[in-house]
Amino acid sequence: MKVLFIDETIDSIRPAITKAEAGGLACEHIGFDNPLKYINEYQPDIVILDLMNGHIEDPEGNAGKLSYKDIWEHRFCPVIFYSANPDLIDDIGDGKVKHPFVSKVQKGRDSEDHLYEKICSFNTPIASIIETKKSVDRAMQKALRDLAPLVYSSTDFDDAQNEFLHYLSRRRVAALMDDGIAIDQSIPSWGQYIWPPFNNYPKLGDILLKNGEDNTKPESFRLVLTPSCDLVKEEGREPKVDKVLCANCQAIELIYDGITNKERKKRRLKNAFQEGHYNEYIPLPSLLDMIPLMAANTKKLQLVDYDSINETGAYQRVASIDSPFREQALSAYQKIAGRIGVPERDIQELANPVLGQGESS
Repeated sequence: MKVLFIDETIDSIRPAITKAEAGGLACEHIGFDNPLKYINEYQPDIVILDLMNGHIEDPEGNAGKLSYKDIWEHRFCPVIFYSANPDLIDDIGDGKVKHPFVSKVQKGRDSEDHLYEKICSFNTPIASIIETKKSVDRAMQKALRDLAPLVYSSTDFDDAQNEFLHYLSRRRVAALMDDGIAIDQSIPSWGQYIWPPFNNYPKLGDILLKNGEDNTKPESFRLVLTPSCDLVKEEGREPKVDKVLCANCQAIELIYDGITNKERKKRRLKNAFQEGHYNEYIPLPSLLDMIPLMAANTKKLQLVDYDSINETGAYQRVASIDSPFREQALSAYQKIAGRIGVPERDIQELANPVLGQGESS
């Protein structure tokens, strides 16, 4: 593990560095002079950050706060505030401090032991982050290796080729990552979700939670069915609708309502997930403690005001169903909404010529 100490002097952190190095950690120390440049070069796995660039010169800890903002915006790794007054960081706001990868240790007698324990507590997530970054880097290297000879087929390089490589390499990385998951292992049930959702507008397949309601109850949730292209709201584009079509969610048990045999219940539920629906019900897997196991009812619809879908409005976006599962959900809805109604017919009469008179179907 690579540990970067950011402090105005090394004297106050020397015991902590000695303790960390004795535990097998690779440690580096820098001051507050352009720390982001060194962070980008060193690529630390964890940063130990002092707040005050001198107790008298910087009593409010502004040097540490500015450094932390740079780390937050440009480098994702755990940060431990190791300072005589680490609580000074609490006024930074914007939710940047209340994060599971942000911690505080107060400097003082024998504090290096506490700091070392805190560093070691991040071992498991750091190992996971490192492996995740490696997998992304492997996909990017393969994408560039495959694309570069095709894009730069001549030595007359131009901006069009650069743009071509930039766009196609990102798309190819996404495809390679998805393909790798599909080959290496089956996707977990919750793997159909993108969480937390991105973009600042609702999309087809978004899971909405009614603000203020119990997130353990399916009835608190809605599934967006309006096509994403009608909902885009960004620079130069406005949504084409002011109402968003949603399916109300209900208990998953409705999918096997009336079945008493346990194995038949399992088969019904398994088939519903494989097909993407059972009759009007779209099964939705649980996601941690954010979303319960539930079913969206495509016959129980609701129009939600577009402008009410935000963190402070009537509904908030909890997660997005990823492709191709979002298209599967739309297909399930279309089978219900687009079905053609026909009158009742005497099926027995139609079957008699095939089955023979008197035989039952």
